[in-house]
Amino acid sequence: MTKNMTQNITANSGHPRTYYMVVIDGAGKIEYINTNLAKTLHMEDYVGGSSNFFEYLQVAEVANLKSTLHNISIDKKQSLVETSLKNGRSHWIKWEINNLQNGVDTKGKYLCVGHEVIKKEESKNYFDISDEHYQAIAEDLSVGVVFSDAAGKVIAANKYAADIFKIEVQEIHREGAFYDVIESVEINNKVISLENYPHFKAVESGQTQSETVKITCYSGEKLWLICNCKPLINKEGTVHAVVTTMQDITTQKNLEEELIIEKLNQQRAIAEAIITAQEQERHNLGHELHDNVNQLLTTTKLYLEMLHPSTGNEFMVVSKAKELILKALTEIRNISKMSVMPKFYEKGLVDSINEVLEDINIIGKYYISFVHDDEAGIKISEGKKTALFRILQEQLKNIIKHSNAKTIKVKLSFDSKCITLSVKDDGVGFDTTSKSRGIGLSNIYDRTNLYKGTIMLNSAPGEGCQMLVTIPVDEKL
Repeated sequence: MTKNMTQNITANSGHPRTYYMVVIDGAGKIEYINTNLAKTLHMEDYVGGSSNFFEYLQVAEVANLKSTLHNISIDKKQSLVETSLKNGRSHWIKWEINNLQNGVDTKGKYLCVGHEVIKKEESKNYFDISDEHYQAIAEDLSVGVVFSDAAGKVIAANKYAADIFKIEVQEIHREGAFYDVIESVEINNKVISLENYPHFKAVESGQTQSETVKITCYSGEKLWLICNCKPLINKEGTVHAVVTTMQDITTQKNLEEELIIEKLNQQRAIAEAIITAQEQERHNLGHELHDNVNQLLTTTKLYLEMLHPSTGNEFMVVSKAKELILKALTEIRNISKMSVMPKFYEKGLVDSINEVLEDINIIGKYYISFVHDDEAGIKISEGKKTALFRILQEQLKNIIKHSNAKTIKVKLSFDSKCITLSVKDDGVGFDTTSKSRGIGLSNIYDRTNLYKGTIMLNSAPGEGCQMLVTIPVDEKL
């Protein structure tokens, strides 16, 4: 809705409609008129109480409207009526009229909300539609309207407003009817307090408040509404009532959220495919190093051993060459082992982690402990196992390279919803707020985010470091 409470409303036909609102008494005196209707009637300089609405109708329509107002004053029910405005040309308007029966300032007054339709006798010149189709279009007013006093008590509302909250229109006037349905209201993803509702901000400021709000109902249903709250100011200059219009955009918002989720899922699928390809490339490289390069170096070492140095200098050169080849063989084995992924279907994640930790433990430099739950029956994909295994390898590499730690504690725990990997050391630690992410840490975050996981990094200078990675388990495999 716009700030002057006008909006082109699109009906089921797809054609835009102009939205009008006026508050009158039984004699037709105008108490309030919205900007769109004022412009249509050339009343831009309108002052409250200075004009009579009946003067702007075709003569033949006045009696019909007066009769409708009289009937509404007796049975207190909503009514629909058509009138033709005169402002140089005819405007046929379909009105929904409510008797404002509650409240001192509104008693005996009528809230009229309507939209322009094509004149019946001219409709076939514009559209080849049946009279029933015309009626369906004319009676469709897809905006909720609530008329309430300054304290928030509902004085009148149309059926569409009641339908939005699944309240019977007869119940909407009951005190607290809306609050019995609404659990919370959010604006810009923040839950707002009662005094910050657009209605009360309009009362406080005396100015129109327009907001897109997200409403959570006690039933669990989520509603998205465009709310426009227009304050009505009496002769004393105080706000005595507020007209609120509500456009339900829940379907649109839900579609937007579904599109965002679908886009995120596509991005995750692409990222997972890239990581899978990278893992396969590393796997192939590891095998190539082990099977080919390793074999070449081993053969070279054998050829060197066949030499018979004749001088001390030649002996030293051959010995040094063999020493370097041995170092290269050791390094290639380590790289190959790091590159080739374990076969989780054979060993499982726990056994694969145990093997990595045992390789480090051989060095004799660290005290290493590994505590874990039983992984039997836990549903976790190969991709998630790979992610956790690579995250552990990356963090262990960081510890060995930077921490000067003496103790490394690894814990792997499972429950029905998630898997948590904890890696803790007693090293030098670092300031997590000032340290930028290197490639290794970035890889850890990327792998965690890929599977909608969370990561916590707790560290401070001199206090070691603990990394906690949590990844949801799979519902189905």
